[in-house]
Amino acid sequence: MKSQKFGFLVRSILPVPLFALSALLTGAVPRKPQTHVALQPFAQQVRQVESALGYLGQPLAEHDQEAINQAIGEVDEAAAIGHLEQILDKYTLAIVDINPESRVKVQPGTAKPELVEAGARIFLVKVLNHAGVTAKLEAQSPNALPVLVQSDGSPEPPRKVAPDDVRDRWMDLELYDKNPMSPRLSGLPLEYQILIIYSRDTGQRSAEISFNVGQGTQDIGFRNNITVVF
Repeated sequence: MKSQKFGFLVRSILPVPLFALSALLTGAVPRKPQTHVALQPFAQQVRQVESALGYLGQPLAEHDQEAINQAIGEVDEAAAIGHLEQILDKYTLAIVDINPESRVKVQPGTAKPELVEAGARIFLVKVLNHAGVTAKLEAQSPNALPVLVQSDGSPEPPRKVAPDDVRDRWMDLELYDKNPMSPRLSGLPLEYQILIIYSRDTGQRSAEISFNVGQGTQDIGFRNNITVVF
């Protein structure tokens, strides 16, 4: 069940360009795509991400939108996919790798982990789906557990949330799955998801964030989570 302690995340999103300080790609050499994917369905998924970010009030930088248009129009599909990856990877906080056995491992992305006090910030999650999984991708964090619990009517209820728990539970997060995004993975070998993180507090904070595509899909050795210092 999603935590409701901060209300609706989307309403807290600030209408500012997403990562306005991202580097220009002019003259950049496209890298080789990390995994094979057909350009047409991947480009359509990129367009969905682009539209959703605009709707949420944190669009891609204007020069990146122009670069996406140019990349999709390229004749060389491999070069086009490499360019699209290069653009979106700048906004990526985590890379989720689903192996052929549907085990999930995670590594940090290259996005700068900056948040907004009492507001929401949007990042991307890159998904390398070697198993063609079409399940729902879940994001979880012990730092996003609720700070309030529903009363059971007891006159002397036991304490369920300690003061240090309140300090550690400073955030809320969700993977945005409303239109034009999908609540489930597409099954494409490569796609991007939208991660919204709401910060309650000011100052430097750290969070453990994990991903899975269902119970028992975590990779061995706790490799399905990352620790991010914001």
